[in-house]
Amino acid sequence: NLDAKLRLQTRTELKRLQRSLDVTTIYVTHDQEEAMTLSDRMAVFMDGRIVQTGTPEEVFGRPASIAVAGFLGSPPMNLLAARWTGDGIEIEGHHQPLPWNLGATPREVVVGIRPGDIAIGPTGWPATVELAEPLGDSVIVALRLGTTTLMARLFQTGRFGEGESVHLEVRSDRLHLFDPAGPRLN
Repeated sequence: NLDAKLRLQTRTELKRLQRSLDVTTIYVTHDQEEAMTLSDRMAVFMDGRIVQTGTPEEVFGRPASIAVAGFLGSPPMNLLAARWTGDGIEIEGHHQPLPWNLGATPREVVVGIRPGDIAIGPTGWPATVELAEPLGDSVIVALRLGTTTLMARLFQTGRFGEGESVHLEVRSDRLHLFDPAGPRLN
């Protein structure tokens, strides 16, 4: 329970010490930021089982399941109910073509979108700003898309007013598709 500045300094010193000693170190933490910054490889445990291993970039960038996707990240990945249409997905009445082939048969899926992969632009899914939290170099924005609330981390300047209408732009190659039972599909 260190203050934020001392915690950051301690993490830096721990990593430097581990590298200089050239020893394998097992570090157990519930703090995902610590796990991501200190590790070369990490294991995500849930319910007493290892559910995914890899580099921090691999685990964050390609979570193996809905549970891992929803655990890593601050704010965590947005997970939205969607429908595979044969050539893309439908979310809240909006169609998004996708480059993957999950078959021609329509089916229910869960779409994962990292908050940092959402942008505000002139076109895209229409949404309404619910709340904006300025952080200095970025702003966390709660956005209403139909009946769903998404969190976005925007590195754009400007203010977002409550109730403001915006358009969400999300690159197809940044979407994650999951089976509703949990495993990754793409």
